[in-house]
Amino acid sequence: MKNNLFAKLFALALIPAVFAGMTGCSSAPTNAVAIDNTLDINAEFASTKNALEAQRNSQTDVLSPEKFSNAERSVKKAEAGLKDKDSSNDVRKNLQEARAWLGQASEFAAKSRNQLAVAIESRTQAAAVVDGRDTTLGAADQQLRNLAGRIEAGKSVESEDVLKLSNQYVESERARLTHAQLDPIETRLNQAKDLKAKKLAPVSYEAAHKDFEAAKETLQINPFDRSQFSERVKTAVLSSTTLLEVAKQTARANNKSTEELVIAKLNRDKVAKGIVAQNTRLKSEVGDLQGKAQATELMDKLKSQLPQDKAEILMNRDGQVVIRLKDLQFKTNSADLTPAAAVILSDVKSTLSEIHPKSMTINGHTDSTGSAKVNKALSESRAKSVATFLQNDAALKSADIKSEGFGAEQPLKNNKTKSGRAENRRVEITFETL
Repeated sequence: MKNNLFAKLFALALIPAVFAGMTGCSSAPTNAVAIDNTLDINAEFASTKNALEAQRNSQTDVLSPEKFSNAERSVKKAEAGLKDKDSSNDVRKNLQEARAWLGQASEFAAKSRNQLAVAIESRTQAAAVVDGRDTTLGAADQQLRNLAGRIEAGKSVESEDVLKLSNQYVESERARLTHAQLDPIETRLNQAKDLKAKKLAPVSYEAAHKDFEAAKETLQINPFDRSQFSERVKTAVLSSTTLLEVAKQTARANNKSTEELVIAKLNRDKVAKGIVAQNTRLKSEVGDLQGKAQATELMDKLKSQLPQDKAEILMNRDGQVVIRLKDLQFKTNSADLTPAAAVILSDVKSTLSEIHPKSMTINGHTDSTGSAKVNKALSESRAKSVATFLQNDAALKSADIKSEGFGAEQPLKNNKTKSGRAENRRVEITFETL
């Protein structure tokens, strides 16, 4: 959060402005627009309900509570009417009113965002660290609804009320950060105190308490300066952990080991662990490089053996080699391979037989033409058909071959063009070698 928030709060506290809202609404919306009788009433209901949920997700239910509740009631009436098979005119009337209420709610929500901006900004920061079930956050949210309700009713909202609400959110955030990040540090400090750390490890004791107080002070002065608070918490965690470990080891040695000796040993252990971690990381990096080199060599081999106009060879994010069959033809609305497709798969099968993959995944994809349910089933059937074809080869029988269909969920190009749809209809073979 920007550090100028407190400047905004200070300015707001000095301004004795009174915000004025619009006049309250009547019992029925006056801005309702008729829905064409030729339009499908079920589709219109779905569209209206989606609009309601979109407004809810943008917090319109909080920032314009009355208008939003009116819209919600109208949508529920329309839904009940559809279930009871009421007159389409009655259902249409409820949808018209719901849309009108939503339009008004959107306007008032914009006014609330403007007039309650500082409080809303504070809420955004608090919500990032505070559980939605937190009672302090819930109480502040109710007050936010109350102020937004005043704006809806055309009543004034005092700047002091906005400042007070903003402070409620700030305190809620402070409480949560204290519980989650500062309390564990304080627990370690108290454990060290019980071990007489102040006497046995005075240098570490003073440093740990100084770091802890610095973190507390940062949170108290400006809880929105997350980067500074986070850095000071990290420092306090490290120094309190070190203090507790020094106190434990000194206590176990019956005070024979001095604080300096224990700290020196801890530093040596840290260096040793760092070397081990670095070696492990280097081994992993070498393994990754070797794997990429093998994959690159394999890709070059596949490119030389498979026609480029039929198969694209690439590597996915996990470093696995993928054969993307761009022109694998099936019979219309069927998983049956055409003769041309069988020829392409025969070339693929011959190439894979030389590689001896230990596992393969066949993924089927369609364009967006037709229903999602049909496309999903069709892509699964086509992927399974390709998997069956490959499994018939004796050299591939030992490979673990799986198939999966994604329908139109993962397009490569725009489905609105003919060329795009053609490229989206594909089968991809992903595999790992021994």
